Amino acid sequence: MRPRALKWFCLVATLAVSAVFYGHYYTSLVPPNSARQEDEALVSPSEDSDEMQEAGNLPELKWISQELNNDDVREKDEKVRKNEEKSQDEVSKQNEEKSQDEVKRQNEEKSQDEVKRQNEEKSQDEVKRQNEEKRQDEVKRQNEEKRQDEVKRQNEEKSQDEVKRQDEVKRQNEEKSQGEVKRQNEEKSQDEVKRQNEEKSQGEVKRQNEEKSQDEVKSQNEEKSQDEVKRQKDEGRRQGISASSELKVLSSTSCSTALQLRVKDDSVLGKMFDFEVPLLMWDTHMTENSWGNLSKKPVPYGWKDLPKQDIASTLKALNDSANQGMFDWQRPQGCVSCAVVGNGGILNGSRKGSEIDQHDYVFRLNGAITEGFEKDVGTKTSFYGFTVNTMKNSLIGYQEYGFKGTPKGLGVRYIFIPSDLRDYIMLRSAILGVKVPTGYDKGDEPTEYFGPIPSPKKFKFLHPDFVYYLKESFLKSELLKSEYASLYMPSTGALMLLAALHSCDKVSAYGFITQNYNQFSDHYYERQKQPLIFYANHDMLMEMKLWQTLHKKGIMWLYQR
Repeated sequence: MRPRALKWFCLVATLAVSAVFYGHYYTSLVPPNSARQEDEALVSPSEDSDEMQEAGNLPELKWISQELNNDDVREKDEKVRKNEEKSQDEVSKQNEEKSQDEVKRQNEEKSQDEVKRQNEEKSQDEVKRQNEEKRQDEVKRQNEEKRQDEVKRQNEEKSQDEVKRQDEVKRQNEEKSQGEVKRQNEEKSQDEVKRQNEEKSQGEVKRQNEEKSQDEVKSQNEEKSQDEVKRQKDEGRRQGISASSELKVLSSTSCSTALQLRVKDDSVLGKMFDFEVPLLMWDTHMTENSWGNLSKKPVPYGWKDLPKQDIASTLKALNDSANQGMFDWQRPQGCVSCAVVGNGGILNGSRKGSEIDQHDYVFRLNGAITEGFEKDVGTKTSFYGFTVNTMKNSLIGYQEYGFKGTPKGLGVRYIFIPSDLRDYIMLRSAILGVKVPTGYDKGDEPTEYFGPIPSPKKFKFLHPDFVYYLKESFLKSELLKSEYASLYMPSTGALMLLAALHSCDKVSAYGFITQNYNQFSDHYYERQKQPLIFYANHDMLMEMKLWQTLHKKGIMWLYQR
């Protein structure tokens, strides 16, 4: 029911109730006798005149009339009372319905207001949340842009510093090269004069020897041979090298085209190469004299700040004759050929795999991946060279390219480079067949890297004096004068290649840096071309020039494209 109709209905009901109430009130005010008189007056005209005359019936008729009037009054009162009760019930019912409708309306309005309020609050919360998310996204975007700008700036600064450093290194190398050429020319001139004098002296000696009797010559040669052997033995004792091993190295010149002979014939290289420097280290090298000398030099050139007990226990484990020479098995007849395979991108698509495998011995290093690249790099591995740091970094960094483990097999020999204490500890654990007990590699299982059967025969250990000699004679970089001097050392590839040049008669180098290095990826197994990055711990440009020089002089052969 609408509010306006309800209002009119209540007004009419109120008037009706009031009319009934006042009508009853008015009736109650009329005297009973007057009512009877009016009733009598109404009855008397209709009554029979004979009956009215009867005196004995008059009082009874009056009483009956009065009773009838009273009954009518009571009936009217009852009727009025019922009408009032009905009217009150109707009004009460209407009021109750009105109240219920009003309550329902109010509840509906309240519910609608509540829903509206909740929707408004929800809408406000949603807007607030969206604004917060938008703000966070904006902050995140700004931070990402800021980070990218910072990375870009750092890369640009790094690139500029690297270019500047390379230019400086290039300038220094050019100055050094010019000075080296000048020095070589001076030395060549002096050597030429010296050679002429020696030839003259030798001619004089030859003439004098020819004048002597054959017996005298024979006696002198025998004494000279004995003195040479004695000198070699004394030198061997001083260096901790057996005379038999040293003579075995010298006897390698049985190859008429051995690189050692070509080196001796070169006035410059003859002074750079020293084949008497001990290449490997084993148990007899741990003497007080060796400790006194090597404890003054830092790694990888000595034992400075390294625990003597760790050094001594490692060298003690290198007690097999196989540790004393590079080729501990049957030496090939004739000239010994070696291939040293680096990991440079120049090998990708080279199809040199078969050629590499035809060498007597093959040296590989660090992330040496062969599976999937057999046509380019071959499959044969005789020696695997590394430091523990470069080996483990390769296993992590090149796993995505297929480097799942170091080369393994009965014929593989592992060449440790003594760059840190961890190399000594890992080598000792590998020989003994135990977990690494301490240090950075604590808990490592050496069998994971070197196969399940522990044996000292598997391992070679570069002598710190040999590494020092290579740095001083071949790779004395200008970086040693910079702030990065403590980081610098020859690269793993350089150490392996120079070790082969001091062991083999013929050496071929594959996958090493060449002058057009920027045309190739950093490594041959990378799916997309990656530029070669120069770091302060190696002087790759200096190494490149050394390989070019040795290639041009015929000391080794360098693969180039």
